[in-house]
Parts: sequence; C-alpha cells; structure tokens
Amino acid sequence: MTLRVLAVASEIYPLVKTGGLADVVGALPSALAACGIAVVTLVPGYPAVTDALEGASEIAAWTDLPGGPARLLGGRAAGLELFALDAPRFFDRPGNPYLAPDGTDWPDNGLRFAALGAAAARLARLLAVDAVHAHDWQAGLAPAYLRHAEGRAIPSLFTVHNLAFQGRFEADLFPLLGLPPSAFAIDGVEFHGGVGFLKAGLWYADVLSTVSPAYAEEILTPEGGMGLEGLLRGRAESLFGIRNGLDVEEWNPATDPHLAARFSADDPWPTRRQRRCAARTVRSRTQRVRAMLRLRRPPDLAEGDRPRARRPARSARGRRPAGDSRPGRPRAGSGLRGRRRRPSRPGRRVRRLLGATGAARLRRGGCRARPLALRALRPRPAHRPTLWSNPRGRARGRAR
Repeated sequence: MTLRVLAVASEIYPLVKTGGLADVVGALPSALAACGIAVVTLVPGYPAVTDALEGASEIAAWTDLPGGPARLLGGRAAGLELFALDAPRFFDRPGNPYLAPDGTDWPDNGLRFAALGAAAARLARLLAVDAVHAHDWQAGLAPAYLRHAEGRAIPSLFTVHNLAFQGRFEADLFPLLGLPPSAFAIDGVEFHGGVGFLKAGLWYADVLSTVSPAYAEEILTPEGGMGLEGLLRGRAESLFGIRNGLDVEEWNPATDPHLAARFSADDPWPTRRQRRCAARTVRSRTQRVRAMLRLRRPPDLAEGDRPRARRPARSARGRRPAGDSRPGRPRAGSGLRGRRRRPSRPGRRVRRLLGATGAARLRRGGCRARPLALRALRPRPAHRPTLWSNPRGRARGRAR
C-alpha cells in the first residue's frame, strides 16, 4: 500500500531556491518514492513556479483565505508533482521570496504564509492524504489549521531546518488568520504576546524532526534553543534528528557542468586539459578582480595637491630611465643588468635548505619540496641551553 504525503514548503529546487531547504524539498519526493511513499508538494505561486507548470489546471478556488481569494493550480514541473497557490498580490513581486529589493522583510509576510498554511490544510482534505509534512516557519500554521479543522484528523510532521528563523509577528495579525480564539494562548500560536509561526508548528504537529541528530540535541539547550528550548524539551519524545542527505544525481562531481575540473571515485585525478582549464578559470577571475581595482575612481584632490605617482609595471621595475648617467648604475642600452634584488629572509632559508634546484621546483609546484619548504619557513625556537646526559648519568648544559 502506497502512503500519500503532502509536503508544504516556501521554496523548491530547481524552481525557487534561497538555501538548503529547497534542495531537501526537491530531492525528497524521488528518494521517498523508492520506499513506497508518494509525495506531492504545495508551494507558493511564484512566477518561476506558475510559468514552469506543465498542463496546469485549476484544482480549487477559495475566497476566504487569510488575505483574500486565491486559486490552487496543479501540474508537473521539473519531474515533480506540484500544487501552486496562485495569489498574485502575495507572490507575484520582485526580489527575494521573503525580502523586498531593499533587503527588508515584506510587511505582509504573515498573511502571505498564513494563506499557504490554510491552503495546505484544505488541500490535504481534498486529496485525502495520509500525512502532511510542513517545512520551517513558512508552513508552521499548517499543523494548526489541521488541528482546528473539522472531520478526519490528518497527522502532521514538522521539520525545523533553522530554529533561528521563527516567523514572529504582532498580535494584531491573529484576527486575520481564521483560527478560533482559543488558539491564541501559550498552548497555541501565541509567543511572547505575538503570533509565532514556528512555535505553532512545534506545538501542533504530531511529530517533529530536524536536519541531524546533533542539531536535535543542540536545540534542547538554552544556547541553541532560541527561546523555544522549554517547548522542545517538553516534546523531546516526539523529536527526531534525521541527517540531511543530497541528490547524488544533481550533486555529482563527474557530471557537474559548474566544475572546471570534474572527477569521480573511479577517476579522482583530473586530466591535464581539465587542470589547465581550471588554472585559466582562476587566472581569468584574478584578472577581472585586478581590472575592477584599477577602474576604481581616484579620490578627489584638493587644489595644490599632487596625484600619487603610479607604481611602474613589473617588467619596468629596476630599469633606469634613458639618459640617466648616475654612477653605480648601468647605462640604458648597455646590455648590463642592475643588481638583482635579494630574496626575503624566508626565501633565503628555503634556498639554503633546498638548493637552487629544489627552490625552482617548489615554485613550479613540486609536492616533494613543499614539506621541506614549510620546515624552513617555520619560526626558529628561542635560544635556550640544551641538556643531555653524559655516560656517567650527570646532566650537563651547553648553550648553542
């Protein structure tokens, strides 16, 4: 028998991503399908989601969601079975899914993701799923709407990806949520006089999970609990830490097009061509950074100030201007070279230890010469007498 699960999240890879949450939500359906679990996902109707839906159709239309009417669209995108909450006034806007272009939170984030939680509870009953899996504070109200709804009880799982983001809003948001007045209590969505979306998920969900066993233990402490350690300790028997995995097909270094030098377990060493390509990539990035630094606008000079002399190019350093006949320096065009600049103290120690051949090999990247060079660059210990024992067992001292 196949278990049907409705996942609710605010982002999903590869359509919308701001962090690791999207990777987990996008990879879980295929991973759980091998275990006999069919997962469908509800996400906000961002333009990137609605444009990617193939064969989109209207599943439902609601007029009494928090914040106003919205449509529910269903279809497939990127190999996933998706449902999108189509509310253009909430999700069809520029910038980050959570932040405005100026970097501040959208002022209506409470209503935006309250509508997502309410739609998740209604969709779960419409599809008659066996469980609801809510991710992070954006879906934290979904377990609350499920608990206060009429009809068959649908169990829920709430996963905390980052406890620091809690979705806290002022108390004047509560009358707009459509929850019963009894929900605004310490045993509900109330958190320090306001509405806490993450706290609501932690309280109402039947089972809690985090991204690793270590994180599950960390959030039970005052240092890692972020003010919710008391609630979490009270629900410790229902809290499980499941280590996050990754999609080995998506994060495959043997086929990743973003890597300059690809590799695998069977062929861990990149080819010479790939190494050269990677080196060119690094050099090109360095050159771009240097060009940006050269294009910086010089500071405004006051009247009477002289601009700072530009340092000559490396190929021109040490050369004497033409016509300079100062004693002790070779004339221009005479074929004589000026005195070479002595290497720094660490450089002299490397040469003295390795010799000219070893130092040249180190510059070319020789791996055998590197430990010797590091030994030469190691700071010398302070001067102190050396003690040893003579054949008769008496300690003697000698200063180096």
